[in-house]
Amino acid sequence: MKWSDITIDKWQHILAISKTELPDFSKEIELVCYLYNLDGAEVLNYPLEKFKALSSQLDFLQDVYEGDMKTSFIINDVKYVVNWEMQKRTAGQFIDLSELTKDQDLINDNLHKILAVICIEEGSKYDGNINERAEVFKNHLTMDIVYPIAGFFLTVLKASLPTIQDYLEKDITKQKKELLQMIKDSMSIGDGTVHLTN
Repeated sequence: MKWSDITIDKWQHILAISKTELPDFSKEIELVCYLYNLDGAEVLNYPLEKFKALSSQLDFLQDVYEGDMKTSFIINDVKYVVNWEMQKRTAGQFIDLSELTKDQDLINDNLHKILAVICIEEGSKYDGNINERAEVFKNHLTMDIVYPIAGFFLTVLKASLPTIQDYLEKDITKQKKELLQMIKDSMSIGDGTVHLTN
């Protein structure tokens, strides 16, 4: 077994097992049963040597994946493009990413949704509708592709969020002032003007 065998869904399940309060050996059994699709009662009857041989094949899960970052990938004959450049992302993407990453404890639970914001179908524009794409990613996108994208993205996002928020707040304030000025300029009653406050 290797990273390319682990979908986002499997990865989330692996993390859920690791967070349980079971003793380490019980977690190991749960993990082996889950990833090899084995019956727990059957595994408990394995000779220890056979069990350890299976378990040792999962040691790679303890390491950080060091593979190359992809610019695109294909799932079910659909090409998805990774939007690496921060300046090419829309305000909607930044807002959705901020929402999906605001709670550190839920980032792995939201991993398929985060990827669905960053990676869109080739030739498409981001429209905020991520649920269908997120489900495809959850069930088919493997961690050899996800790990480098998520690692890079989360590092860059963490560094960029204060600047992005500041920019968005300034932009909204500017738009609000311009709108109020337009309303002031256009709203007059008789000889007087309706006064609006900022």
